[in-house]
Amino acid sequence: MVLTPFGELPDKLAARLSMAEQFEYLHAGLSRRRFLTAAGLAAGGAATAGWLLRDTGLWLQSDPVAAGTPIGPRHVSFGADPGREAVVSFSVPSTFRQASVRYGLDPSFGGAAGVNTLTVPGTPTVYGHAPLTDLTPGNRYFYQVNVDAESSEIASFVAAPDQPAAFTFTAFGDEAVSAPAVRILEQIRRIGPAFHLLAGDICYADSAGSGKKSDHFTPAIWDRWLSMIEPVAASTPWMCATGNHDMEPGYGIHGYAGYLNRFPVPATGAPGCPTTHTFRYGTLAVVALDANDVSYEIPHNLGYSAGAQTTWLENTLTSYRAPGSGIDFIVVYYHHCAYSTSAKHGSDAGIRKHWVPLLERFDVDLVINGHAHQYERAYPVRAGQVTIQPARGDTIDPQVYGPTHITAGGGGAPASDQFHGKGHSTLTQHDGTRTPETAPWSAPTRTNTHAFLAVTITPTGVTGPTMHIQAINDTGTVIDEITLRRDTPTV
Repeated sequence: MVLTPFGELPDKLAARLSMAEQFEYLHAGLSRRRFLTAAGLAAGGAATAGWLLRDTGLWLQSDPVAAGTPIGPRHVSFGADPGREAVVSFSVPSTFRQASVRYGLDPSFGGAAGVNTLTVPGTPTVYGHAPLTDLTPGNRYFYQVNVDAESSEIASFVAAPDQPAAFTFTAFGDEAVSAPAVRILEQIRRIGPAFHLLAGDICYADSAGSGKKSDHFTPAIWDRWLSMIEPVAASTPWMCATGNHDMEPGYGIHGYAGYLNRFPVPATGAPGCPTTHTFRYGTLAVVALDANDVSYEIPHNLGYSAGAQTTWLENTLTSYRAPGSGIDFIVVYYHHCAYSTSAKHGSDAGIRKHWVPLLERFDVDLVINGHAHQYERAYPVRAGQVTIQPARGDTIDPQVYGPTHITAGGGGAPASDQFHGKGHSTLTQHDGTRTPETAPWSAPTRTNTHAFLAVTITPTGVTGPTMHIQAINDTGTVIDEITLRRDTPTV
């Protein structure tokens, strides 16, 4: 039996129902009025801000509340235009009367933003989100959260530049709350990246992510995770994709309301796919996909967009590769892997069928995945054939050889996954069966060590724009690296 704040979900139903069917089952006892109120629809709650609260199941907090509540962890995320829009988010352990975020170019501030507040069933925590919509690209902004009579420490973040500039971002998947995750975060804090990407399986409040009897659901883990990431996320914008552990029974029709109420997402994604988004940072374009929509391995959300996400991906990549777009590099990140020799998960035929042809057609440079709690770099592949076998430290042109796929699922979750024998893997088919396959695309460096990616973008210069990719473990040691250089810039 899977226990949720909405009631019990029998194991047999949890295993075979889609997330939408689970939502309907768990909420069947609500009256229509209660359902509309809980969904934030009776009062028009879904209209709040351009990048907040899309398809979340919206649990709005509006009652008068007591003052003096201590302020909990903060994090920053991008709005639709990272140079001009950001969201400062925070949480407190109980209700409050009023809140605001003061911000400005120095600690004297000068501006203030109102706060949208949300609650999530299963925890008394109140989550606040303050949209900042009048930023100037490239500037550092200081901010302070104010809740009733309490004020947070002052923190700062940098708005994205609107001109070509060198910068570094970091990425991993499968974080959880753990000692290795804390060590990884410390390494990222020392780098001070422009932003951070998390490729799904965020905090593991749903411990198994399979909808089966082994699932244990603990909503309070979200608050532990937010506290853990605050030393980095209060100053480094975090952007996330969703994985199988982020589909939580009863939390919206896709199971994403628990995430979306805690973590705002810019409204730049695919229609009806609430966790997808895209943004530009200098000459880099980033695209976040929801692999639960096309993955054959764990099918609870399989096909929910009816192809809309794939169409949106094609249109988005067309725009970024259009002449004069100003984009050199494209990074696409999502959870499940097209190319992995993980013995637990292997590769996913759904990803290969729906997305890999587009990634190759539009010369996407780097694909970042999680799911397997490992590090593995795949050799570039076009039409199923390896195009080159770059060694550690090599430089290659992705326009010639195709995308580089990297599994970076060592963000902090237990690194217990094993690998198939070298040159071998499995491929999950539409019916869930796994068929053996050879894996000539698997590069020699593969490890289940906790590790993350640090990616440095250098705009067009004498040798063309470069993307230097390093895999760094939780002690700060570089375990793999490769450079992508576009010898024929596309801007």
